Amino acid sequence: MKLTMIMYAYYLLFKYTAWQKEVFRQKLGERDLVLVMRARDSRIARSFIFEKGRVSSASGDRKDALCRLVWATEADGARVMMDIARGDSKALMKAVIDGRLQLEGDAMAVSWYMAAVNQLGKMYLKKKKKKE
Repeated sequence: MKLTMIMYAYYLLFKYTAWQKEVFRQKLGERDLVLVMRARDSRIARSFIFEKGRVSSASGDRKDALCRLVWATEADGARVMMDIARGDSKALMKAVIDGRLQLEGDAMAVSWYMAAVNQLGKMYLKKKKKKE
């Protein structure tokens, strides 16, 4: 249930930011693709459709997805997505290395999506000042 809400919140953040920020709308306009996030251990899935600078989303998997982010468990997906929301730009990479996330499909599409998520983080998260 928690993963479902977090994935939906990501969709809303993508949609809101594309509406508000021209630079992000331009990023979304770089590619048209369908991406699916799902948990391997359950039926939970959400499709993200990026088309002509716009984003839409629907519950469930899609056969026409160019790529998939498959979480080992719902809990892993929720934890990592919250880490990303808190500003850990390396959370996805760490999850892949740890075996909590499996990437399927077009590697360039996954890379583009990760860059878009990182751009969101830069827009909304304040950088912590280093202590000198």
